[in-house]
Amino acid sequence: MTTDLRNQAHTLLDNLADNRLDMIVRWLQLLKDTEGETDVEPEEMWLLANGELKRMAGESEMDATSIEDWRKYLDEI
Repeated sequence: MTTDLRNQAHTLLDNLADNRLDMIVRWLQLLKDTEGETDVEPEEMWLLANGELKRMAGESEMDATSIEDWRKYLDEI
């Protein structure tokens, strides 16, 4: 069973486009590095590997800045 999965993964990686391969390898490395960590989900590692977590953090920082600007505006009124 394990050999079949490894062969299937190998075939998929061989046929993956280069622009996706780098992201998948980063994700696999993150999964390996966090193996045994019960509070780390593969989905979280996927968001980290493909840059979405960074984008989401940036959006939340922009929102916090907007809120502070809005509060400043209200204080000036």
